[in-house]
Amino acid sequence: MPVQEQQFQKVLEKAVTDNHQAVITSRAVHATDKARLLAAGSPHSGDWLHAPPIASVGLRLSHEAIRVAVAHRL
Repeated sequence: MPVQEQQFQKVLEKAVTDNHQAVITSRAVHATDKARLLAAGSPHSGDWLHAPPIASVGLRLSHEAIRVAVAHRL
């Protein structure tokens, strides 16, 4: 895909996603819900998903810890 088409697609998608984000945030009733949505949508909020599970340096999570972390992320 040419660069111009990619940039045009990005601009269109940004308008749509910004609108969806505003609608979802406006429907959040409690401040904690709004904070959770803003935190989940912030840059690099999902970087922990890319960490390799190396047990020798303490980067391996238990199944329960992963389940809880993913539930909070969603």
